[in-house]
Amino acid sequence: MDGERLKLSDGEAAAVRDAIAAKLARRGASLRAIGLVVGASPTTVHRRLRSMTPDVRREREAADLGGVL
Repeated sequence: MDGERLKLSDGEAAAVRDAIAAKLARRGASLRAIGLVVGASPTTVHRRLRSMTPDVRREREAADLGGVL
């Protein structure tokens, strides 16, 4: 991207954060570590992960993040 900034809507940004959190949780990362990566408190990470239905969680875990995770 060489200095270009990618602008996401609020909904898209939340979906990306959820996808990163779901992938890291699946790999066994602690809530604190996930929170540091996505910029949220461990409590918020826990709440977001628990609020995902199994279908949404599978969708987020399978999301392609461009090789980031």
